[in-house]
Amino acid sequence: MPRPMLPLALADNADNLAAALQELAALVRQTLDELRQHDPATFARLEAEVRQTIAALLVGDQTPDEATASTATTDAPVLMQALAAFLSARTWIDSYREVQSHPELLSDEALAMLDQAIAATRAANDADAVAFFEEHRALLRRCREIGAAAAFAEKIGVSEEELEMRTSTSTVPAVFTSWLATAQQMERRFLQTGDRNALSSAVEAWRQILEHPAFQTAPPEFRCAVLNNAGGAFLRRYWAQGQAADLERALNLWTEALDATSPDSPDRPGYLNNLGTGLRARYARSGRLDDLEEARNRYAQACQIGQTLHPEAVVVSSRSRGNWALQRRAWDEVVKAYAFGRQATDTLFAVQTSRVAKESWLREAQGLPASAAYALAQLNRLEEAIVALETGRARLLAEALEANRRDLERLPALGHGDLLALYRAETDRLAALQAQIERPAASGGESGPRRDFVALSQEIQAARAELDATIAAIRQVPGYEDFFLPPSFKNICQAALPDTPLVYLVATPVGGMALVVHASQSPASASEQGSAEHNSLPDDGQTHRVLVVWLDDLTEARLREVIFGPADDPALGGYLGAYNEWRRNPRNRAASDSWYAALDRVTRWLWDALMGPLVEHVQALGVRQVTLIPTGLLSLLPLHAAWTRDASALTGRRYALDVLTIRYAPGAVALGRSLDGATLPADGLLAVDNPDGSLVFSNHEVEAARSYFPADRTTVLARSDAIRQRVLNRLPDFPVYHFSTHGWAGRSEPLQGGMLLAGGATLTLGDILDLRLQGARLAVLSACETGIPGTKTPDEVVSMPTGLMQAGVAGVVASLWAVNDLSTAMLMERFYRLWREEGLAPVAALREAQRWLRDTTNREKAEYFKRDAPVLAGVRMPEAVAVELFADRMLQDPDARQFEHPFWWAAFSYTGA
Repeated sequence: MPRPMLPLALADNADNLAAALQELAALVRQTLDELRQHDPATFARLEAEVRQTIAALLVGDQTPDEATASTATTDAPVLMQALAAFLSARTWIDSYREVQSHPELLSDEALAMLDQAIAATRAANDADAVAFFEEHRALLRRCREIGAAAAFAEKIGVSEEELEMRTSTSTVPAVFTSWLATAQQMERRFLQTGDRNALSSAVEAWRQILEHPAFQTAPPEFRCAVLNNAGGAFLRRYWAQGQAADLERALNLWTEALDATSPDSPDRPGYLNNLGTGLRARYARSGRLDDLEEARNRYAQACQIGQTLHPEAVVVSSRSRGNWALQRRAWDEVVKAYAFGRQATDTLFAVQTSRVAKESWLREAQGLPASAAYALAQLNRLEEAIVALETGRARLLAEALEANRRDLERLPALGHGDLLALYRAETDRLAALQAQIERPAASGGESGPRRDFVALSQEIQAARAELDATIAAIRQVPGYEDFFLPPSFKNICQAALPDTPLVYLVATPVGGMALVVHASQSPASASEQGSAEHNSLPDDGQTHRVLVVWLDDLTEARLREVIFGPADDPALGGYLGAYNEWRRNPRNRAASDSWYAALDRVTRWLWDALMGPLVEHVQALGVRQVTLIPTGLLSLLPLHAAWTRDASALTGRRYALDVLTIRYAPGAVALGRSLDGATLPADGLLAVDNPDGSLVFSNHEVEAARSYFPADRTTVLARSDAIRQRVLNRLPDFPVYHFSTHGWAGRSEPLQGGMLLAGGATLTLGDILDLRLQGARLAVLSACETGIPGTKTPDEVVSMPTGLMQAGVAGVVASLWAVNDLSTAMLMERFYRLWREEGLAPVAALREAQRWLRDTTNREKAEYFKRDAPVLAGVRMPEAVAVELFADRMLQDPDARQFEHPFWWAAFSYTGA
């Protein structure tokens, strides 16, 4: 089935695809307009090239194949021809062939063109087009990182061997070419649409290959790949139609593939995993214990032999084995499966040479730590459950924070300045070598083309070994024994303050839980159900108790339904569906009402499923604030805005933040590092104010913030002064940052999420990860979507707040959705007043400011601003429109609580110390 050019192409026909091509051409034109305004030099260089490509794409009366052929015959430059062909390829296999034929697609220039397309479509608020271009850019970046074959195999969901089989004419006998293409296309159609007729067509095509006389003498690699893939098709048809014959055929095919595979083949673990999955399906049908035992054995064999032959397959096998054991409540088996998966992930994580490569294997391991922790908690091994969660999430962040520990500065005073100097030199060298991995082989530049990958990898391994030796030497220094070691329960407890428990929140396929780590002066009762005790701080007499709160309704399936909509509906629904529709049509009343209603439903559900029971347990501990560490997709939701009915409340609702002061953290290790910076002086402010001039109330928000800091320690970069390099240069000079601008989340590519600066430039999460801001106390990101983490690896919590924490910022205020600039200006003024004048901690100041914005009437707000905050009084506003809007808001209905809905106040949350 052809891959759609854009989501606009809803059906597989020429008219829709031609319309999609025209849509792309229009977007390229818009890109040129952006370049003309903001980067004339680049515009001059690319104008002719882009225009020729547009001409090639504007072929509305041709078929897609003719359009591609027309593009290829133009005299446009090679790169532009290749990029157009790559974007308009009918299948991912065709895209792969384009990359094979045109390595210049991996150049910085090609990625820059896609960057411009993304910026233009984002400015046009076309989420579908943004997603299309981001997907292709991500794929090219992945090709640069791990190679085109590995990247496309990963994208399509096949092994590299099978990808080669699909693209190579030498390994596929000619007699099978047509059937193979049909099988692959029909399976793809089934997976995309659920069309059972397509699945039956795929099975029939595989059967034609399997039963052909020439199959038995076909090349061995082709035969094994067909046996394996045909088995998958038969199993899928069994799941769809329930015919036992299909299941038996799948099992026989996988057994035959195993018999034909040598014991040391890297394909063997994958075949074993598939056979285990088939036997698992037969056990579910028959209930025979021998099927259960054989399935467990096959999964175990896949994990055991895969540790050396194919650790990548072990991650998949351990997840399959662990999830099945979880469904059967076989808790010990879940723990064993997780141990294999964790070992394989550690191996893969350690040998990768860049962040992107590490992320790929962390993505494969998503959900394993949560399932393991749930099983461990069921076994009442609560300390181990906490360690499993902490060590299995935010690993990239923990690694970066450990590399830049503040206490490393003490080494010279302890007589080990040489170790510190050596450590820094070796980390810099390793970082420089790893950066060369990112340089595409086809591009040049000041540093020349990328070096030979094999030689570079060997040099990286040698540099890594030298750094490991230095790290081992640092561990010999008293006080640094745990340097770069996985956190222990004692390490975790150091972030659980006496008045602020740590709370890990988990959803699994079979239920959820909250694990509460609480510092106490008295030991837990031996008879207390679901608790454990650890004397982690013997010097001050404190013990740390772990309490478990079981949340049976918090299943992974229910959580996904709440966020994405029903599993059987291919359209995006639920919380994110309503939000995305409103973002596409912000002035549409129906879209707004739907988003408001979805936010109400989700936050109400959160109270019943999670926050209500948790609040009750935490209150029983006698504390009024907590640090939440949400795992998985829970990090997308405003947990502090969970609510229940309460007739005594001004709004008729009691929210979680009415009962508790809530901060968030990616993990205990990261929180512990940020606590070190909580005492830093906050005596200066760098503010970025409305770079594109579109936010009416931005100036008043920034002026309010500035008024609470010494004039000689305050710098505001407003409008055209907020140049990207200037902002980056000034950040290290200040302890507090306030960004009042537009922002966006990079859900599929979180490193591309960021905030708008002058001239259309951006400050991305990728930029922030390169910063060192060790003296920074707080960053306030008063922009849209600045707190949303990436969804591909939710356990890594890759977001602007965690990026700033990695850079050294102790605390971050950020938003989970697009915010209104008027209500945000009021919220921020109140926040700074409560923090800077009334002495509340930043997290408490944000909470009280949110409650104030929600609960006060328009009349009360007008009196407050008139009496206490003249900087926002109407007479001080320089723009007539702003005066009228502000006056209208304050005077139209004086007794209304205009901002009581969570949309207005609940977007912002506090992360860190």
